[in-house]
Amino acid sequence: MIVFPLVTAHTGCMGMPDNSAASAREGLSLGADIIEDDIRVTRDGIPVLSHDDRVGLADGRERSVSGLTLQELNEGLAAPIVLLETVLKLLDNYPGARMNLDLKTDDSIGPVAALVQKLGIVDRVFLTGCEYDRALQANSHDNGIAKLLNVDINSFRN
Repeated sequence: MIVFPLVTAHTGCMGMPDNSAASAREGLSLGADIIEDDIRVTRDGIPVLSHDDRVGLADGRERSVSGLTLQELNEGLAAPIVLLETVLKLLDNYPGARMNLDLKTDDSIGPVAALVQKLGIVDRVFLTGCEYDRALQANSHDNGIAKLLNVDINSFRN
């Protein structure tokens, strides 16, 4: 049974950098019920925390998260990008806490579902960033992960 209200720590919690392990740790340590981060995948299918596909590299160039492998991305960044797996494992120390995975692309669905299944935490996460078509794709993985739909209210008006 879920007791309301629930407190959500949005990425960048308490002034921490967005999509960082520090932000997730801060939210959890403050007692948030839910932590939220933005999820993308690298070219080799590794789920990482990133709102935007374009990231600035240490040499000043801009590149695409989805266009680089994890190794290529980390070689170009000043600091390694945060793996979703790293943040999901933080939940082990916070019974009852959940994570809102804000999917930024359709290609993140399969790798995220596989990772959540591997870690055995299907009941501790839910997917957002799901317009109707993305939610249907997520359901096709039949993984039992909860989804919150982004729905245009006009779809229900006569």
